[in-house]
Amino acid sequence: MAYRFNAEQPVPHEVRRILLEEIDSAVDELTKHKNKDRDESIHEARKSVKKVRGLLRLVAPLIGKGTFRKENEHLRGIGRKLSELRDACAIIEIFEAVVKEAEPQKLLADDLVQLLRGRLEEHKSATEQKINVEETLGSAVAALGTTREHVKGYQLDGAGFEGLERGLINVYRRGRKAMKQAGKAQDAVSFHNWRKRVKDHWYHVRLLGGLNTAFLQTREDDLKKLETWLGDDHNLVVLRDTINNKASFGHPKQVRQFLAIAKQHGGELRDKALDLGQHLYGLKPKQLLGELAAARDAWPVPSNGLRPDSGSQNASLNLELQSESPKIAANGSAITRQPRKKAGSAPSQRSRARARA
Repeated sequence: MAYRFNAEQPVPHEVRRILLEEIDSAVDELTKHKNKDRDESIHEARKSVKKVRGLLRLVAPLIGKGTFRKENEHLRGIGRKLSELRDACAIIEIFEAVVKEAEPQKLLADDLVQLLRGRLEEHKSATEQKINVEETLGSAVAALGTTREHVKGYQLDGAGFEGLERGLINVYRRGRKAMKQAGKAQDAVSFHNWRKRVKDHWYHVRLLGGLNTAFLQTREDDLKKLETWLGDDHNLVVLRDTINNKASFGHPKQVRQFLAIAKQHGGELRDKALDLGQHLYGLKPKQLLGELAAARDAWPVPSNGLRPDSGSQNASLNLELQSESPKIAANGSAITRQPRKKAGSAPSQRSRARARA
């Protein structure tokens, strides 16, 4: 089934169902990859592991912080086993995207493109040999089996939609802070950290998307764009680092030309991400909960027979939200709502200045 809650079922049922489905999907990809492209199987398995971690962040207040931390660390270890394999493939994909964008202006010589493409393929093969792919995949499958047994023991009975709200708001608040830090620092680490929080929030909105409100549908689409731009920027950073660390990647002057184009492309992605992020993270957490009132009302009454009034929240959560600061802009200042820029617009002044530099 889709990565969405079914509002006709109780929250505990849906949480367990989705966790088990995604774990089983990851195991299936890693054990049956011989019947399909292995790189694609690893990519799909990593996505399922990330979906599991995203859902666990949502229900962390229900399962307890200690349980969440242990489970998240366990799953992070699984992701790390697969990430180096995936990164070696992802940088080839983003390399081809840069080449395609530069092609109309003839910015890259054909011999340089062929040289870099060959070196990246060699890097991918060397990575796979060093890691011992089959052993790594087998270890990941065993670890996922452990997680599956843990999920069966989670104490979630009686939880309703209100039990998900604190986890959702905790992640959303962290995303606002991460965006602010990325806008200030303008470095790869900050943007990558923001991307992780965007991905979590995107997963949460996807989970609620089956409730089919216009707010959730639009937000899910925008978060997907934002996560994609930030993901491409991260892959460009890894690509540039890989080329910089390899003396065999070609003539230094030609390579510097490619790196400059890749850096400019990454800068434009960051600018677009900050523009869209200002819109998506402009709502205060309490305002976000207000937009989710329809989703809350659509959920079945939990087994304790109590449903919170849609106009009020849990007292402690409400107290936290009352103290929220004004809307946060990427530069750390208060912002006012402005018309959104079209996603595919021309590079901003900041991008053009960076390119000239």
